[in-house]
Amino acid sequence: ITDLTPQRLAQHHIRGIILDVDNTLTHHGSQEVTQEILDWLALMKHHGLKLTIASNNYDKRIRPFAKKLGLDYIAMS
Repeated sequence: ITDLTPQRLAQHHIRGIILDVDNTLTHHGSQEVTQEILDWLALMKHHGLKLTIASNNYDKRIRPFAKKLGLDYIAMS
């Protein structure tokens, strides 16, 4: 995911990204995020991109993860 740059997204008029958690932002089942991902998220936010997590995982897993990253989210109830 870190190969996506604000410039590349702007070229395609993309203003937001729907993100998955497991095996995208972190390893499956983990609550830890690498510094590379944290830096990428900060860069995207700095450039005004809207970031939202959408997951087929349960709210109790996704809520603390999204809160830690400061992202909106949609998860299973």
